[in-house]
Formats: sequence, C-alpha cells, structure tokens
Amino acid sequence: MGSENIKDIVLNFNKKLNELLNVLICLAKTEKDRTGFDRIKKRIQLAKQLVDEKIVISTAGQYMNTYKDQIMRRDTEFIFSVDVNAECKRLNVTVESDDENKYILDLFDSMRTACKNISAEEKNILANMVFDMYREYLKFVVMS
Repeated sequence: MGSENIKDIVLNFNKKLNELLNVLICLAKTEKDRTGFDRIKKRIQLAKQLVDEKIVISTAGQYMNTYKDQIMRRDTEFIFSVDVNAECKRLNVTVESDDENKYILDLFDSMRTACKNISAEEKNILANMVFDMYREYLKFVVMS
C-alpha cells in the first residue's frame, strides 16, 4: 500500500475494471455480448462523470464483498455461474431497472452468460482480474 492514496486506489480500480471489460469484449462470442459489455462500459463511465470517480469502486466493492470468500479463492465455478438476480432475491435486495447501481449487477450477470463457453485458462485470467479489483476495494476501505 505504501504511499498510495484514495485517488490512486480509485484510479487503479477503475483501470482494472476497464481492462476486465476490454478482455470480456474480446472474449465475447456474440455481437450481442460484445454490445452488452460495451454498453456497461459506457454506463460505468457515465456514472463516474455524473456522480464521482468513487461510485464504481464503492458499488462494485460492496457487491464483491458479499462474495469475498469465493473471490479470494478465485472460485471460477462460482464467479461465472452465480445468477445475480437470484442472489438478489435470496438476499432480499431489490434493484429497480433505473437504479444507479444496476450496471454493476448487469456486469456480473453478463459475465455469467457471456463466459459460459470460454476455456478454464480464460476463466482463471478473469477471476484473477476480479481478485485484483477486490484487493483495490479492500485498500479503499482501509484508507477511507
């Protein structure tokens, strides 16, 4: 952690998220999936512009924190099979279609559907990227 400050951590998280989305766009097998990830990328950018740079790390981090054990273990089976909508229902979390946090749920749900047919090696790479994002979130929490 050293001399990192909140701004650096947020910047690193957002950079890692952007890299993840770029990889997902490249791995997507269908135009629909590519378009979906591109749309999520644009919604995340808009949220950062309209609210502030920290909105994404705090929103995504809270979601990832719910599944920290699976993320820390880099459990690709879980990460790429969790049904976000079913989990929200199980946790009694209601997310409206116009909710500002819905883009994060859309991202994780889109990962599940778009990554069904990718190789184990590709899933491991993506799981490591999610893990790196989660580490940035933990630094963010400690520094806040």
